[in-house]
Amino acid sequence: VGAGYTGLATAVYLIDQGFKVYLIEKSNYLGGLGKIVKLSNKKLCESFYHHYFINDKYLIEFLKRFINKTPTYKTGSMSIFSKNNYYSWNGLLDLIFFPKINFVSKIRFIISTIILSKGFLNKKMLDRTSLLKGMETLFGVESFKAIWEPILYGKFGSKVDVIPLRWMAGRLKQRIESRKFGEEKLGYMEGSIFRLTESIAKFIDKSNQSKIYKCSQIKKIIFNTKISKYK
Repeated sequence: VGAGYTGLATAVYLIDQGFKVYLIEKSNYLGGLGKIVKLSNKKLCESFYHHYFINDKYLIEFLKRFINKTPTYKTGSMSIFSKNNYYSWNGLLDLIFFPKINFVSKIRFIISTIILSKGFLNKKMLDRTSLLKGMETLFGVESFKAIWEPILYGKFGSKVDVIPLRWMAGRLKQRIESRKFGEEKLGYMEGSIFRLTESIAKFIDKSNQSKIYKCSQIKKIIFNTKISKYK
């Protein structure tokens, strides 16, 4: 149910295992947050900004398998915008010279980042703790207010309360592992992710009588006791 990239990847996995798949998508497009719009100059553009990390193993495998392409990697850079000023945010030195938190908060920031990104926290705790509560508890109020709170509300909006702390654990791990010699390498797909989405959709439609239904919605699932199957 749902033809975002989680649904598309799941469908491919099931087809590879020999199953027939019906993929149901409520909207009239595939790819979820990978949605594509056509600009006035006829070029395709992703509706949401995306980049790919060098350790995005499964995405890279899909790109090679379905369109024989790999992302183009470029050196990325970040800044924090606070009270009409930009502060570089690309490494340890930037944290040390960041004026919005004190020395103790900076040490705590480093320790908490290591704890969260290296998998030292209990998995159940990561799933049961909300992102907001977990980040404030780990990093402290000062760092949370100055750095994390604006970022998290900017990304998730009103849904931020239902996001588990596990999301940040995974994201920090990705970002740290995408760095080499202090520089972060981020991947981009030339011409958008549209070709990959279309290629996966064609694969599903041509495989084992599988089918994608767009503009469709499941309203009810019934278990048939006579044949022990859902319909």
